[in-house]
Amino acid sequence: MERWKGGQAMAHIVVAGAGYAGMLAALRLRKTRAHQVTLVSASPNFVERIRLHQTAADGTRVESPLTRLIAGAPIGLVLGRIAELQPARREILLADGTALTYDRLIYALGSQTGTSAVPGVSAYAHRLNNPDSAARLYAALLERHAGRLLVVGGGLTGIEAAAEIAKRHAEWQVTLLSAGTLGADLSPRGQDYLRAALRRKGVSVIENQRAARLEADRAYCAGGAVESFDMCLWAGSFEVSKLAAQSGFAVDAAGRILVDAALRSISHPEVYVVGDAAASGLRMGCATALPMGAHAADSILADLDDEPVQPHRFGYTVRCISLGRDDGLIQLVDPLDQPRDRIITGRPGAVVKELVCQGTWYSLEIERRLPGAFTWNRAEVPSSLRPLPSLA
Repeated sequence: MERWKGGQAMAHIVVAGAGYAGMLAALRLRKTRAHQVTLVSASPNFVERIRLHQTAADGTRVESPLTRLIAGAPIGLVLGRIAELQPARREILLADGTALTYDRLIYALGSQTGTSAVPGVSAYAHRLNNPDSAARLYAALLERHAGRLLVVGGGLTGIEAAAEIAKRHAEWQVTLLSAGTLGADLSPRGQDYLRAALRRKGVSVIENQRAARLEADRAYCAGGAVESFDMCLWAGSFEVSKLAAQSGFAVDAAGRILVDAALRSISHPEVYVVGDAAASGLRMGCATALPMGAHAADSILADLDDEPVQPHRFGYTVRCISLGRDDGLIQLVDPLDQPRDRIITGRPGAVVKELVCQGTWYSLEIERRLPGAFTWNRAEVPSSLRPLPSLA
């Protein structure tokens, strides 16, 4: 067994990915200076991904230099795209040829809007994967001045983008195309408010129609319907990098790494997986990513100190939807993410949503100043997380 207790050796902990989960994990690992921490990122900036719809609507930039977030922290920063993982050698290879070895790895490479499943998406649709792609949509809206915008995807990204753009660009006719029932995870009151709010903003909603193919000016649905557009924003389901599967990790059908109850890879337990890349069964988003990052950091430090590793405990509290800067919908949920009857709407809902967005940023700032300060609702171990004998 590896032994690090008492400072006999310094372990090298690499965090791959600087989104919400990876960033929180890297900052939290500073609770002790007994080990070397390296953060690897393809971008020099931290992106507030939950605000990209704002960039698309009004050009607001939602990124900050990583050097600002780790200022004064003993964290090494390596910029580069990861080209290959060699878990048998505990090595990461970057596209520029740089090789990094690790004793423990936190895999936090996240996800992006999927394009491979539907022909025409890459060629004919905008996406909100990063600030640059969101800014391109904003520039295109201004350049054309008016027209028909089709937003494909009835999840949070699609809803928030449709509402924000309709509010800011009244000259555009916005249609939201959803493959299923809009707001299916909300209470009946929440669904009713969501539909009414979108109607007030002039957003037309088409439900239970799955886009099967895009052309330059129209979307063909699986059921035979055809929706014409002048511009399309694709906000369909997310997909993860193929890197894990190609590197020999045990993954699910979507390519997400299979993890145990402690968020360790079931095939390579020296690797902890957090955020969207983990097949945890948890909802994708910063609400789950931040606690996963914190748990992984705590678990690695316990592991290296020869202490028991605990299962990840987590409980939901709310679902937050921005419907423009002056309107929002806050759906209260139970710890298992089932909707309660109560909702907060209108301007109070917008205020709560904004506080949540600010809270994610300040959580990172506070963790930088006070490593270990971040806390969350540790209601229970989600049944979707697989136990290993070591956690039994």
